[in-house]
Amino acid sequence: MTSSTPLSRLCSTNQLSATVASLGSANGMFAFAFYVTNEGSQRCAIPSVRVLTLLTQGGVPAAEVGRTGYPLAQPGFLELLPDAANRTALVASVGNWCGDPFPSTEGEITLASVGSLYTPLDLDPRNFQGIVCYDPTRPPLTVSPVAVVTAPLAGQGV
Repeated sequence: MTSSTPLSRLCSTNQLSATVASLGSANGMFAFAFYVTNEGSQRCAIPSVRVLTLLTQGGVPAAEVGRTGYPLAQPGFLELLPDAANRTALVASVGNWCGDPFPSTEGEITLASVGSLYTPLDLDPRNFQGIVCYDPTRPPLTVSPVAVVTAPLAGQGV
């Protein structure tokens, strides 16, 4: 559920968890889904506009951030239900992959007014074989967000 003002208090980073899943490669890019879940006992809100950064082992951004061509997320808030009843997925893509192995070790999701969440990127380097290298003089390009969706977790009646 998206609203222009939060229907509940803002989440704190200590009640949120973040995970990542591979969505595979297509059209020369690789897609990830970063999931944000409320592990707390009270519902809370997160801003719908957020920033995703892929970080190297030293905490340095591993990719430039590019525009999606899709409408940017609208300002507002997404309601996360307590006890991990639902989650928000931030779908992102990486292109211009010219190296091996994948340099990122961590994803940082920055939520305005809330803070940053971190999740390890334990992804198989073979996932990146289909990404097109169109300019080896440039770093990889992160296209984010491609989509932002809040949905119930499987098996949850919300």
